[in-house]
Amino acid sequence: MKTSRMTCLAIVTLLSFGSFARAESPTHIDDLAVTAERQARQVLHHTYSLHSYGHVAHDLRDDAIQMIRLAKHIHELAHVDHHAVHGRHHGRVRLDRTAHINRDVADLDRLMHHMQDEVALLKARIPARRPQYGRHGGGGINVSVGNRISLSFGSRGSSYYHHGTSYRTPTALDRLEISLGRLSETVHHLLDDTEVVCIRMR
Repeated sequence: MKTSRMTCLAIVTLLSFGSFARAESPTHIDDLAVTAERQARQVLHHTYSLHSYGHVAHDLRDDAIQMIRLAKHIHELAHVDHHAVHGRHHGRVRLDRTAHINRDVADLDRLMHHMQDEVALLKARIPARRPQYGRHGGGGINVSVGNRISLSFGSRGSSYYHHGTSYRTPTALDRLEISLGRLSETVHHLLDDTEVVCIRMR
């Protein structure tokens, strides 16, 4: 983990001075940061449903809180940097701010991938569940008493089975994984727009 962080930060430092002119506008980065903050809050919301995972859930919650702080800080820096386009700040100050944004984006990317890896590990430990085809099991005998008596064998509830496919209600981990996937798209867009390169060491 330390190797990954050091490699990422080293590349960020080099790129922050060499690629500033090619990076996207502060306004665009600002908008992405706002989106990332909102998505990170959704990720945090889903971590509160992981009660049964003990300290791992607590660590995931801490990571989500840190991602919110990073996204908020990127937003604040990019928002201020937007005024630099109109000449209100000196170039050196803007360059330093850009380097700071790049470091925050790299840290956000690192935390996001760490959470994705942890969720994948947790899901891998869950035994495979058999498909559910109805509220009362996959089949059986149903008896209906009215004007006539009817029997049906092996019926399946339509709420859970349709056209040969089964539906399983998403678990808390599924919902967290989906939210992280949405956040991942935004973070990778930030990486592209700031031209930060982060090498993941697995």
